[in-house]
Amino acid sequence: LDATIATADIAAGAVTTAEIALDTIVAADIATGAVGTDEIADGIFTSADIADDTLTTADIAADTIAAADIAAGAVATSEILDGTIATADIAAGAVTTTEILDSTIASADIAADTITAADIAADAVGTSEIATDGVGGAEIAAGAVGSSEIDTDAVDSAEIATGAVDAAEIDTGAVTTDEILDSTIASADIALDTIAAADIADGAVATGEILDSTIVSADIAADTIVAADIADGAVATGEILDSTIVSADIAADTVASADIALDTIVAADIADGAVTTGEILDATIATADIAAGAVTTAEIALDTIAAADIAAGAVTTSELLDGTIATADVAAGAVTTAEIALDTIAAVDIADGAVATGEILDSTIASADIAADTIAAADIAAGAVGTSEILDATIATADIAAGAVTTAEIALDTIVAADIADGAVTTGEILDSTIASADIAADTIVAADIADGAVATGEILDSTIASADIAADTIVAADIADGAVATGEILDSTIVSADIAADTIAAADIAAGAVTDSEAADALTIDGGTINNTAVGAGGASTGAFTTLSATGDATLSADVLVDNIFTLGRQTFTVTDDGTANDTLTPTNSYVELSQDATGNAGTPDVVMSEAGAAEGDVLIVVRIDGNAGNVTITEVDAANEQAGTVTLNPTEFDSITYIHTGSTWVELARSDNG
Repeated sequence: LDATIATADIAAGAVTTAEIALDTIVAADIATGAVGTDEIADGIFTSADIADDTLTTADIAADTIAAADIAAGAVATSEILDGTIATADIAAGAVTTTEILDSTIASADIAADTITAADIAADAVGTSEIATDGVGGAEIAAGAVGSSEIDTDAVDSAEIATGAVDAAEIDTGAVTTDEILDSTIASADIALDTIAAADIADGAVATGEILDSTIVSADIAADTIVAADIADGAVATGEILDSTIVSADIAADTVASADIALDTIVAADIADGAVTTGEILDATIATADIAAGAVTTAEIALDTIAAADIAAGAVTTSELLDGTIATADVAAGAVTTAEIALDTIAAVDIADGAVATGEILDSTIASADIAADTIAAADIAAGAVGTSEILDATIATADIAAGAVTTAEIALDTIVAADIADGAVTTGEILDSTIASADIAADTIVAADIADGAVATGEILDSTIASADIAADTIVAADIADGAVATGEILDSTIVSADIAADTIAAADIAAGAVTDSEAADALTIDGGTINNTAVGAGGASTGAFTTLSATGDATLSADVLVDNIFTLGRQTFTVTDDGTANDTLTPTNSYVELSQDATGNAGTPDVVMSEAGAAEGDVLIVVRIDGNAGNVTITEVDAANEQAGTVTLNPTEFDSITYIHTGSTWVELARSDNG
C-alpha cells in the first residue's frame, strides 16, 4: 500500500543512491551535522554556495585555509580575531615605522643590548631620556674611571656587582661568624670528615639529622634499649630469637585461632573430652567424620528427610504404594513426549486454542498450510519482513512513509551529488570543522563569506599572509598579539623617535658603548645615578653644576672661582705637647688647622715647627688655637721654612690665629690675630 513502509520496515543501510530519485533530497531530509568533508566532493563549493556571514571558525578545520583559498584583499581587520596575529604570521621585515602606532614601543618590546649607536639619532639622548641609575658601567667606555676617581668609602654593597667578589679578593681570615649570614652554611661548604664531636652541641642530633637505616648495633650502648624506645608493633617474628618465647612471655587468653598455624594442632595436643558440641563449628561434621552405619532411624528426627537427602533414582516403584500418585504428585511439565505413547494424542485431546506458536515446531508451517490472502498486516510481527522477504527493486517511493528513511537506512558513502537538491546543504547540515581546503574551489571564498572574527591564527597557515593579502592601513594594535612583533618583523632602520613611548628606554635596552657624543644632547643634565670609570669632559671642557663636589686628587681650576654662599676649607686637627721644645712639626694637609696643646703639665711652652712637605705655590693656610688649656703655644720663624713678623704666640681660650700663603719656596705670613 502506498506510503505504508515506515522507518522500522527498512533494514539499516538498505537505501543507497540507486534507490533515491535524482534531486529529491532537500535540506529537511539531511540531519544537522550529517555532511562532513568525506560527503563533499572536492572543489565543488564556491562563494555563491555559501550564505554571506555563515562560515564561522567552528565550520573550518584548523590549518586548512591556505593562501590559495583566500581572494586577494579578502582579509581585513574585521576578519582577524583581536590579538591572534602571532610572530609566525608576520613576514620578516613586514613591520616598518608606518605600521607601528606612535609612542607604543616600550622598553619591554626591545631586546636587551640591541639598540646601538647607529639606531640613536644625534642629540636624541638628553637628561629626560636617561632613567635614574640608567648609566652604568656597560654604557661608559672601559677604563675611564680609576681608583683616583672613586671617593673614600664611596663603594659599598650596592656598587659591587653580584658575584664580583671571589676568594682572590678576600683576605685570609677576613671572614668570621659576623660576616656569615645565619643559616647559610650548607653541607657543600663543609670539608668532608671535618665536623668533630666537639663541634656538635649536646642534643643537637635528632632523628632528622640521622640518615635513615644508618644506626647499627655497634652504635647503641648495651642494655640501653627499653620498651619506651620500641614503636608499637615494631617487634615481629624476625626480631625474636627462635625458641625463646616461653609460656611466661604470653598473656593468658591471648593466643587466638589466627595465632596458630593451620593444621598444627594434633590429637596429642587436645585433652580427652575437651571437644564438645560447643567446640565444633556448626555444619562442619562431614561424612568422613561419621563412622559407617553410625546413623540409624533413631538418630534421624521425624519428618526431616527432604528430597535433597534422597539420592537420584533411590525411589523406585517398589518404594511407592500402589495407586497413591495423584495429579498433584506430578510436577508441572513432568509428562513429556517420552511419557506419551506414539500417535495417541487425538484432536479431541487438544483443547480449542491450545495450539499456539509455542506448540508449533519452528519452520514447519509451509505455504500450503496457509489459506490464500489470509495473512493480514496484523498477522506479521513487527520487523518480520526483512530484505530477503522483499522482492528486489519492488519498493517504490509511494511505499515509503514520509520521513521513514533516516541516516541508519542509508548505506555509507552512497549519497552522491546528483541525489542532493540544489541549495539543500546549508551550515546546519555540515558537521562542524569538517570542510577542508580540498572541498573549497580555489579563490572562491570572499570576505562576505567569512564572519567577522572567524579567522584566527589557528585557521591561517603559518607564514602565508603576505603584505598583498592585507588591506592597506587595516592592521591595528588590537590585531597583533602581545610580543608578536620582534626584531625580525621590524624593517631595519624604520623605528623613529615617535614610535617609542616616552621614558621607556632602559639601560638594558642600550648596547654597550652605543651612546656616543653625537647621541647625547648638548647641555645634557645628568640628575641621578653614578658615572663610574669614565672621564667627564675629556673631549672638551664645559660648565657643570654640582650640589656636592669632592676629589681625592688635585683639582685645578684654570679661571676665576666664584663661591656663592659659604666657602668651606678642609679641616686638620693638630695637638702639641707642652714640653717647651721645638719638636712639634706641623705638616699641613688641609688649609684650615685647629691647633691645641695636650696640657700634660710639663711646665714648658711648646714651639711649632712649620713643614713645607707637600706644599705648593699659592696654598693658603690658616692656623687657629681652639683649646683652653693653660700655657701658650709659639710658632718661631725659621729661614726658608716660614717668613713672619717675629714669633707668633697663640694664647689659650682666645682663638688666636695666623694666616700664611706659600710662595713655592716658603710659607709667608699674611695676617695674624691676637684676640686677647
